[in-house]
Amino acid sequence: MSTEKINLLILEDSSYSNMGGGQVVTLAIIRGLCNLVKIDTYDFLRTSNFSKMITGMVNSKNYFYFGLNRIKDSKNSSTKISIFRNILYLLIFPLNIINLLFFVLKIKNKKKLICYSATRHTHIYALILKIIFRIKIVAHIHSFEPKDTLRYKLNKLILLNFDLTIFVSNFISKIYNLQNAIILYNPVEDIEGTKFINLKRNINPIRIGFVGNFFKWKGIEVFIDSCFLFSDLINSNQVSVNLYGNGPLFKNLSSIKYPFEITFNGYTDNKKIYSNLDIVVAPSIDKESCPMVVLESINLNKIIITTNFGGQKELIETFGGFLVTPNNPNEIEFIIRNLCNDKQKYHDFKTLNLNKLSRQNLYIENIIYHFNKLLIEKLKL
Repeated sequence: MSTEKINLLILEDSSYSNMGGGQVVTLAIIRGLCNLVKIDTYDFLRTSNFSKMITGMVNSKNYFYFGLNRIKDSKNSSTKISIFRNILYLLIFPLNIINLLFFVLKIKNKKKLICYSATRHTHIYALILKIIFRIKIVAHIHSFEPKDTLRYKLNKLILLNFDLTIFVSNFISKIYNLQNAIILYNPVEDIEGTKFINLKRNINPIRIGFVGNFFKWKGIEVFIDSCFLFSDLINSNQVSVNLYGNGPLFKNLSSIKYPFEITFNGYTDNKKIYSNLDIVVAPSIDKESCPMVVLESINLNKIIITTNFGGQKELIETFGGFLVTPNNPNEIEFIIRNLCNDKQKYHDFKTLNLNKLSRQNLYIENIIYHFNKLLIEKLKL
């Protein structure tokens, strides 16, 4: 049956993350389906980058009255929300629900309506639509939640009621162990001019970098500790070190006087970041579901060093890269020294990494193909 008759209602939450990895996925889905289905969106923030970017691709952009805005980032977490905001949100929650219900009531053929819930926050709204209207629900799970947490248990109870759940890695899928589920790695766009540049350039110095938020759990301090261990390579101009990103640890770490050259660049666009890096180090000390920096590095043919657990381990074992023990700067140093001392191995690994990209798992076209397929076949429309 043609997807032209399908209405797709997308529930997103930009108040929590203005343009994070999950919204990159939602944006890719909208771009791929906007000419095939009628898309309406509901969000919690009118002025987000995501809202601007979907203009012209959707039938309508709608907004809830109130969301759970993040108030600040702590050193250890990116999820801090004020108690006052939580209380206020609970009071206004019924109004958000009424707002959404009135919108859905206006849709004539609800049998052709699918709700795509992009975040754990929006899953509860999708569940209410499922209970009242019996519409098809597709949920996307981007985040890792330990099994012993209340958040995981509530999330799984909700997901059991949905028609399909998309997991961003086998690692996450196995934790939830749901029947109606598929695994799709997050889409990554090619950035013109970056994929082959490092196979042509002189390899001295080898350009090493960290890309991401400056949270403790991201392992930024572990990476800097490793720089001390190979500081002789930096001072002899065999390697250069650049850090890209901001966050609560940025001010403190960037104010330190290091006995070697290390550049703190803040945030900049991906093309500039990856065209100036050969090796990316992502030494997270927590498990991640499907880290975008690993995907982007693989897609753009950068050598990636990351930690030996979670979704990051799965990506490396699938596409290539180096794994280290969490909180172990010595292992990072060992790999970097090995690559610097054996330039043939460095070139061979980059060529191997490039060849592995022939598997189309990382491309936007792939997620759009699967999303179209599940709309037609899995949901039996």
